[in-house]
Formats: sequence, C-alpha cells, structure tokens
Amino acid sequence: MIMTFSQNKIDTIQVDRTSTILYYLFDGKTPNGLNNTTGDHVTISFVDGKIDNLKVVGGVEGKYVPDRLVIGREAEYNLTGFNWKPKPTIK
Repeated sequence: MIMTFSQNKIDTIQVDRTSTILYYLFDGKTPNGLNNTTGDHVTISFVDGKIDNLKVVGGVEGKYVPDRLVIGREAEYNLTGFNWKPKPTIK
C-alpha cells in the first residue's frame, strides 16, 4: 500500500495486491446502499481529504446491496475482521 499526501492531507492510496473495499453510496446526501468490491489493484484519489475517485482493476468482482437491506444490519456487511467504532461525539 502506498499513500501520498499533499499539504498535510491525503492525496492518493494505491494498493497493488488483491484488495477488498467496502463503501457506502449516496445520491447527494441520501444513502443509496453499499458496494463490496474486490480487485487486483485499487487506487483511491482524494480532494480536500474526501474521496473523489475510486478505481479497481484486474479480476474485479463486486456486490451492490440496496440501502433498504443495509439499514440496521450494517455490522453484517462489515469486512471480515473489521471492528467498526462510531466516531465519538463531543457534548
């Protein structure tokens, strides 16, 4: 995995081994489901610290799950070994 930074912000991540990415999709600000994709090479580009472009090439396999099937069952779709910890909120 190679990560590059520009002005103290992440710019790109490149993974040259078979990788699996799980990401949530949105229509504007409305959740639209999730996508679980595996491929031989992954490139993630960022703009202002947020994902701008995600590219998966070679041996690509993916699965889309509509939001109505994900809500309330997010943990069931996590990657194996991944332990999601919600962001703490300041009160």
